[in-house]
Amino acid sequence: MGNCNDRPTFNLNSVWKERLLVVRVLTVQFIALCTDTFLYPFFPQEATAKGLTPTHIGIVFSSFELARFVSSLATGCLVSNISFNICIL
Repeated sequence: MGNCNDRPTFNLNSVWKERLLVVRVLTVQFIALCTDTFLYPFFPQEATAKGLTPTHIGIVFSSFELARFVSSLATGCLVSNISFNICIL
């Protein structure tokens, strides 16, 4: 049987650091989504005034999401190979 002292210690300070890190990441994600949201109501009107078709407008909007998808895959590979804290910096 194992010794009771073999259990990992509970450090309240590290829990708060992890929570603060999660709050920081969520704040950055929220700001990134807000910047996209500001474009959605105004871009189609301005783009049609410049002569773009609805198909081209859809391609522009989908390119934002495609870039986000590709960057999330790259970030996932980086986080698995490098420390999470280093990637946040």
